[in-house]
Amino acid sequence: TSGAFYGHFESKTDVLGAALVQSFIEDQAAMDGALSESETPEQLIEIMQRYLSSKHCEHVEEGCSIPPLLSDLGRADEETKAQFEEVIQWMVTQFEERSQNEFTRQQILSTLALCFGGLSLARAVKSPALARQILSACRKNLPIQKEK
Repeated sequence: TSGAFYGHFESKTDVLGAALVQSFIEDQAAMDGALSESETPEQLIEIMQRYLSSKHCEHVEEGCSIPPLLSDLGRADEETKAQFEEVIQWMVTQFEERSQNEFTRQQILSTLALCFGGLSLARAVKSPALARQILSACRKNLPIQKEK
């Protein structure tokens, strides 16, 4: 029952924090696996292109947990936000290292914001055609594809 479940936690914030930590661990493992296959900046771009695919958009249950949790993260406690910040910092570091520092920090942060926001927006609309247009626009405008 929900009472028994919540009995393991002191507050709903603790429940959210525990769920987010587990999601982050799973996301980091998945991203680390995807990034381990990338040895060039071009391969990193391909990974982000796949992230913005219709398949990823349509299968929330199999995808990255960050886009659906962003609004909750905005209301999370400081400890949870700090944990999420560590995930973002880890992602930025991975992109810097694996791109041989070809991408600037600004390009990486902009790319992450576009990917998370674009995927969230595409998932939020009713029309599959509009969702595809949103994803396509994001793929075509990834900041890591631009000149420095």
